[in-house]
Amino acid sequence: MHTSSILRYLIPLMLLLNLSTACAQKTSQELTWLKKNTIPLESVGGETSGDLAFLKTKLQGVRLVQLGESSHGIAEFYQLKSRLVQYLHRELGFEVLIMEGGFGDINLAWLQRDEFSAKDLMYQTLFGNFRCEEMLPLFEYLKKQGPSPRPLVLAGSDCQASSSFFNNFLIDLTEKYDSELGREVSYNFQNTFMLYGLMQDSAQLMQAIDKNARLIEKVNLFLDKNAPKIRKDYPNKPQLIPFIRRTLENYLEYWSLGYPEMRKRYQFPLRDRLMAENLQWLSEVAYPGKKIIYWAHNAHINAEPTQPNTPKMQGAYVRERFGKESYTIALYAIEGETYRHWLGDTENFKDNSTGSLGARFSALSKDVHFLELRNQKKESVTQWLFKPLVAYEAENGGAVKIVPAQRYDAILVLRKVKSPKYFR
Repeated sequence: MHTSSILRYLIPLMLLLNLSTACAQKTSQELTWLKKNTIPLESVGGETSGDLAFLKTKLQGVRLVQLGESSHGIAEFYQLKSRLVQYLHRELGFEVLIMEGGFGDINLAWLQRDEFSAKDLMYQTLFGNFRCEEMLPLFEYLKKQGPSPRPLVLAGSDCQASSSFFNNFLIDLTEKYDSELGREVSYNFQNTFMLYGLMQDSAQLMQAIDKNARLIEKVNLFLDKNAPKIRKDYPNKPQLIPFIRRTLENYLEYWSLGYPEMRKRYQFPLRDRLMAENLQWLSEVAYPGKKIIYWAHNAHINAEPTQPNTPKMQGAYVRERFGKESYTIALYAIEGETYRHWLGDTENFKDNSTGSLGARFSALSKDVHFLELRNQKKESVTQWLFKPLVAYEAENGGAVKIVPAQRYDAILVLRKVKSPKYFR
């Protein structure tokens, strides 16, 4: 073969080899940086806290810590977050735990907490995907701390109902003072929730929602009229009436969309806005000055700047309101299994595509690693934090693209996980 022909093939090959070498070197440098800047945790569960001491420095000046999760069906997430919650309460003075659960259900059930065991309190407050063995120690802790001078208060922020507690409580309350109104509340609330869940008949659903709007007006008048009696009968629960009113306001606004918008799930961005407003209300009205922990899905605490035609998530509202007083920690997993509550099954997953979040952290030696993203500078070894990369989020369809440094202040990545042990 002529020399010029050889060179024509050899030069591109050499360029390709050089490029491959350069990429390998960059990957090695990024891994070296990751090893140097991550903080390994000793375990996901248990009562030890020495490995969490670094949070004292990270959370100076922070009033709101948001704890996310890439799936609502992973046992180790529940264990680790419960451990973090207890540490934040014991060591850093956080006093309110707000869960992604019904505003009325959780806040009212907490006022009645003395009537429930730890397990019953969990069932009266949380969505079904949280009712598992791994969550029970947290509720035992909540019950144990309840009578103390500085209890950990349980609250909820969701405009959706997570149990039947609020509806049952409102039925009982109205029947106590006005039996006719109680029967009306019982029938119409149950009918509306049933039709909303089925989402099959637009005419029936919208009629029920319209009737409920008028009924809620009657309930508010009832509260005005009977407020002195209610305060007398519930002397140690001054927040009872404000919690009821705000829950009813949530119902009205969440159901304010037309049937076509509901079918297209337009209520999801509305839900995030209402949750953000509820969180702010709890921080300013119900628990002013208290340090707060917020437990939700990664998608809700996402503070990434909103793109055109992209719904604004709760995390963006929170960042606007709290600024540097908030600190957001997202939880991700590299591989394992997760319970998919909307399908009632278990899915195996592995986040190992080239350059993905899971692939990068899989090269580390420990099972759990913390990486701070706040104040990271954009350098050659950190550019991947500022670019879209693949991560696994069960409720969002599996593989999603995130820009870590824009979304969160820190991430916790777990190596291998399993689905929770649900109570049957």
